[in-house]
Amino acid sequence: LGDDFEVFNSRDLMNVVAYTVMSIIGMLSNTWVLVIAGRQTQPEIRSRTNVHYLVYHLTIADTITCFITLPMETAWRATIEWYAGNLMCKVLMMVRTGGYILSSNLLVVL
Repeated sequence: LGDDFEVFNSRDLMNVVAYTVMSIIGMLSNTWVLVIAGRQTQPEIRSRTNVHYLVYHLTIADTITCFITLPMETAWRATIEWYAGNLMCKVLMMVRTGGYILSSNLLVVL
């Protein structure tokens, strides 16, 4: 039973493909939203409401997920093992959990 985790199989391949597609779509769309939201110098844009700031921060939380968590999961699934060492594992797991918690809490606030 324990040997199944050490073999790259079709389920791992599907995970790698799905994580890669989600990462690319998320990176592009979140970057696009951050660029648009960051351009507040145009005179036709009225003052921002609290909802605008919440959506902006939700986009930042999703960006953390797309730029850190999904590529980390993809690399982990592709290599089957963790090669970055214990310290990086702890740091990235903390960032991973923080990104998920931040996204979830901002959705609750919205």
